[in-house]
Amino acid sequence: MLPEESPVTLIARPGHVEFWIYGGLFAVYRTSSAAPCGFTAIYAKDRRPVLKPNEAGIVLGIARENVDGFDFTPSANTSHSKGTIVPLSTMARRGPCSVGLRQDNLWVTPHGEPIIAETRIFRALPGPGPSRILDIFLNLRPCTSHEIVFGSAPHDLLQLYVAEPFLRETGLVRNSRGAVGLDQIHRRSAAWCGFVGVIQKETVGFAMMDHPQNPFFPTDWNLSADGTLSPSPLLWSGFAQNLAKAISLRYRLIVHDGYVDFGWTGARLRDFAKEHLLGVP
Repeated sequence: MLPEESPVTLIARPGHVEFWIYGGLFAVYRTSSAAPCGFTAIYAKDRRPVLKPNEAGIVLGIARENVDGFDFTPSANTSHSKGTIVPLSTMARRGPCSVGLRQDNLWVTPHGEPIIAETRIFRALPGPGPSRILDIFLNLRPCTSHEIVFGSAPHDLLQLYVAEPFLRETGLVRNSRGAVGLDQIHRRSAAWCGFVGVIQKETVGFAMMDHPQNPFFPTDWNLSADGTLSPSPLLWSGFAQNLAKAISLRYRLIVHDGYVDFGWTGARLRDFAKEHLLGVP
C-alpha cells in the first residue's frame, strides 16, 4: 500500500521503519543494532523537521547517563563507563487508524551484566485538525536483586533535540503553566512544553505532553540552551533515585501546522488523559 492511499501507513525498510500520515512522512525510527536505536527524523507537513539530530543521528531517543554509575547515552563526553542498550526484538504494527512498533531492549553494563529490561512502544496517528501524534510508552524493569541507582545526569530517559528555529528570537517556547522562555521552563514542573516557530517559511510547532497518570505528574522539565528537552521525573522529583520495581511512563508528542493558542494545547492534553492506555508488561 502506498502512503497516499491510506491515512496511516507503515513502511519497513532495512534498518529503519517509516510512519506516514495522510500521504506525508511523519517519523523515521532506526531499528538497526549497528547504531543507537531511536527516531532519526520527525516532521511537520511537507517534511519540515521539528527536531534536529544529535551526534548519533537521533532526534528523539531513550537513553540516560549515570545509571548505576554507567553511561547509556551515545555521547563520547562522559566521566562514566559506557554501557549499551541492546535491542532484543522489534515488531512493527499496522492498523486502520494508527501504526507503530514495539521494541524490547536490555541495558547491559560494560561487564556484560543486564541491569534493566526495557520495553518501548510507539504509536503514530492523525491528530485533530492539521496535527500528527506520536505516543510514547516506556516500561523499565530491574534485572538484578539490588536497586538500580539513577544518579545525577544532564538529562533524563526521554530526550528530544529541538530544531534551531524554535530557539531563535522568532520562536516561542512555553509550558502549561503559562511560562514563556527557556529560563522559565527549565527545572519547572508542567503538564506540557510546547514550541512554535517558522521552518522553511511556514509556521509549525509541537508539544510534548506528560500523561496525568505518570509518576510525579506534572513532571519537571530539563531544557538546555542547545535545545535538548527532557521530561525529567527521575532527576529531581524525589523518586529516591532508584529503580526497585517496574515503572511505566507515557508521553505524547503532537506536531501541528500553523500557530495554535494555549487553550488548544491544553485541550489536546485532556484528550490524551481520556484515551485508553496501551498496556506494557
